[in-house]
Amino acid sequence: MTARNNTLAQCMTKKVRVLQNKLHEVAKKDLNRTFGILYDKVCWYEVLWVSWKRVLKNKGAPGVDGRTIQAIKEYGEDKFLLEIQNELLEKKYKPAPIKRVFIRKSNGKLRPLGIPIVKDCVIQGAVKLVIEPIF
Repeated sequence: MTARNNTLAQCMTKKVRVLQNKLHEVAKKDLNRTFGILYDKVCWYEVLWVSWKRVLKNKGAPGVDGRTIQAIKEYGEDKFLLEIQNELLEKKYKPAPIKRVFIRKSNGKLRPLGIPIVKDCVIQGAVKLVIEPIF
């Protein structure tokens, strides 16, 4: 990562942290406070970017679309995130079906596991980044 990219990453992470701290402070100050509109915060590029970085760290498996993290990196992370942002802003986002796999437990039984597509993981992470500080 270049120095410029590192500085940009720190700025985006800081902006999300500031948002989270403000949401937490307001929620803690007034326990009866309601938060009417948080959708716009989920759509922030910085929130989507931080969520994407967390998905990258997790190294998850591809969902039903078969699109891997590596394929998205080759496609262009910025392009991918901007497409997600536009889809959210235009309110055209629809989550994809979950890929169902079964993993063997130590006792020999099978445990079902649902694997969302990478795009859905990023959006779920963005929602978590915004609502978690409130709760």
